[in-house]
Amino acid sequence: LVEKVVAGVDRAARQNKDVEARRRVRAVALEVLAEASERALARDLRNTWAARDGVEVDLGFADTGDLAVLDAAARRAKYVQWDEVLPAVPDLIDDAARLDAAVDALGAGPRAFDV
Repeated sequence: LVEKVVAGVDRAARQNKDVEARRRVRAVALEVLAEASERALARDLRNTWAARDGVEVDLGFADTGDLAVLDAAARRAKYVQWDEVLPAVPDLIDDAARLDAAVDALGAGPRAFDV
């Protein structure tokens, strides 16, 4: 979604060669991504934009360490995780029999779809 919004502004700004407008919009997009603990994505988008059209934008945060790992830890700390709520449910349930067995393992009793 962020990329689509920025692409729309880029198209409009290209018509009048307004590089500063593109820079400002991209800076806001990067800020929004960083606030959502998506700094690795923000860095990758910034690098892609710069390579594509040469418009450099400051990240607004330090590009150090493994941002993907740091972002994942930040999201994990901020949001309730599925495996914390229902740790017995497998990550990937690819058929009905495995789903049924996983629910039985939780000991949740009768299910609505059993009635």
